Amino acid sequence: MVNRPTVSTTHGRIPGRRTLPVVSSRALPTMSRPAATIRRSAPSTSSTTSSSPASNPTCTSSPIPIIRSAADKASEDCLKELQAMRQRIQARKNIRSPGSILTDTGLKAIVEKLPLTDRELMLVTNMKEEAYKLYGAPFLEISKKYFAAKRA
Repeated sequence: MVNRPTVSTTHGRIPGRRTLPVVSSRALPTMSRPAATIRRSAPSTSSTTSSSPASNPTCTSSPIPIIRSAADKASEDCLKELQAMRQRIQARKNIRSPGSILTDTGLKAIVEKLPLTDRELMLVTNMKEEAYKLYGAPFLEISKKYFAAKRA
């Protein structure tokens, strides 16, 4: 037998394992943009550096007023009252997530439909009967109150 030094064919790697190439931090691309692409408005021809709303069409001096009807105001008040009720129940029952009581989508569905019976409330919010027994009655009372106010 000839004494040969043992030569590893794996070159220090474990067979069947993939090795990822090592990339230095200098080779990585940067996320900075050139200054020309950041600037959104055309350069000003005036010698002053301050811009006024009249010279810059993207700036507005006042926001556009939002016109709301009485029904929108009542719906907004109903939603706020439902959210406050959900927070009170959450604090009283020591529940971590308010969505486990009733989701925001469920609250908005109550505001839209204003259910009058427990069955309607369960259908509108997809609330299970056990959850209704625990949490549903106060939400139904608020819904009835705003339904009566809407009819009046």
